[in-house]
Amino acid sequence: MKEKYIDIWNNADWCFQARYIIQGLTKFHKNAKIVLFLRHSHRKSSNDPLELQKLGLTAKGYEIAKIFGTSLPRKRTLQIYNSPSPRCQETAESIFEGFRKIGGSAKLMGSSSPLNNTKSNRGFITSRALKYRGIEFIQRWHDDAIVPFSDYCTNVYRQIINDLMNTQAGGITIHVSHDLFIIGLRYGWFDRILQNGWVSFLGGFCVSFRGQKSLLDIGNISIESINLISNSSIPIFIFNSTKGGEKYGKK
Repeated sequence: MKEKYIDIWNNADWCFQARYIIQGLTKFHKNAKIVLFLRHSHRKSSNDPLELQKLGLTAKGYEIAKIFGTSLPRKRTLQIYNSPSPRCQETAESIFEGFRKIGGSAKLMGSSSPLNNTKSNRGFITSRALKYRGIEFIQRWHDDAIVPFSDYCTNVYRQIINDLMNTQAGGITIHVSHDLFIIGLRYGWFDRILQNGWVSFLGGFCVSFRGQKSLLDIGNISIESINLISNSSIPIFIFNSTKGGEKYGKK
């Protein structure tokens, strides 16, 4: 592996969330079933919605995704889903290649991830995300001004829980997707939204559903205990933290 890519992984600002995720995964119980919602790896910048639909990874995007794969805990098993876009598929394949390189057991599951089912026309969300940039897009989506946000969050949650019933103890399920969906789920489930930035390439968040549920947040390698309020139309969680248990959810 080229030294320059190792240097990028260790020092580049856009890799810091990925490095936090790798560190944080070591804090889960060895039998915990973990779901990781992960943005794709590095791509070039573009404001063209048609180009964005077809855009793949850069060379360093490929290599850093492989390094991410080699950095995952080898004793766990992986299932990797991806969005249909080329850069998400390439990220999933590169993580798979890296994990297999260190002797890990992994399966590529294809594009059947529930994150892909937005019930919108192809390219619709991409075009709106370019029109309403950053947090404004997420807020508009949250207010159902684009496509039904609460339905999306609920449907993804139910499918994730259902899939976990068939996941072996200690397994990690990775859903490689786009920043919009990762931020949307994080907002819809926890009412947490990044005010000072976006999800970096290979950034995201983890949840564990072993006994007491847990959250591994973006840019934070602590694990917080959470409880689900089941009578809500979308999942709302209570965080039991040292600050006294703040409530997060759709308002």
